[in-house]
This record gives sequence, C-alpha cells and structure tokens, in this order.
Amino acid sequence: MIATATTTEERAHVAGLGADEIVDPVDLSGRPREVAPAGADVVFHLAGDPSVAQVLRHGGRFVSLLLRSPEAVPSDTAVVLPVYADPTPETLERIAADHASGATRLTVQEVFPLDRVEDALETFGRGTIGKVVIGID
Repeated sequence: MIATATTTEERAHVAGLGADEIVDPVDLSGRPREVAPAGADVVFHLAGDPSVAQVLRHGGRFVSLLLRSPEAVPSDTAVVLPVYADPTPETLERIAADHASGATRLTVQEVFPLDRVEDALETFGRGTIGKVVIGID
C-alpha cells in the first residue's frame, strides 16, 4: 500500500496503519510511478486534492469519501466510486463490533468539552492526524 504524508508524525501514523511506501503528496507524479509503474489499482481519497487520481492505471478505481460525482475527478479513465454514510443500527453495530474486536482502529487526536467547540473546530481546520472529538457530558 502506498500512502501520502507530509510531516514526520503523519509518516509514522500511516506506517503504523500498514503503508509499505510513503510519498509526499506534492510529488504524486514521481514516487508512486516508481513503486507501481503501471499505475495504482485503487486510490482511497479520504482527504486532500483529487488530483491523486493521476497515479491510477487505466480503469483504476477512485474511492472517495469527499466527492460525489465523477466530474469532480481529474481523470477520464478512473472509475469513480463515491462512499456515502449509512448509519443504520446494523451498520453502527457492525462498526462497533469491528472496533471492539480490534479488526479496525480509530485514532483520536484530541477530545474537547462542548464549551470548547470553537477550539475543536480550529484544531480540525489546521489539519489533524485522527479524529477531533467533542464530548457532551
């Protein structure tokens, strides 16, 4: 798996998640093609610029949590697969069970009380590694 990261902290985080190769998102045209000369089979677009689609092979899959339309992806050859939330009780139970069993991991960067919601939003706006949580005790 190839992941993008800029800071030392981001690099350590994605390495801990299992990244085999880590590239700077500014250099998407160089390093990923060294690792996968024919292009990547799949790009999971969880944040950032959709131009990461340029590393896909012809017909590669572009899975995005952010984009809802193929027109938003700068590629004529990618298959765009938007992901939508489906917070049904069954889905939430499955997610909770996966987390409890250790099948998935969640990184929480910081927890803020409700009266510090502005600080939480400011922290999120600066960029985070993991989630920013607002607690309501």
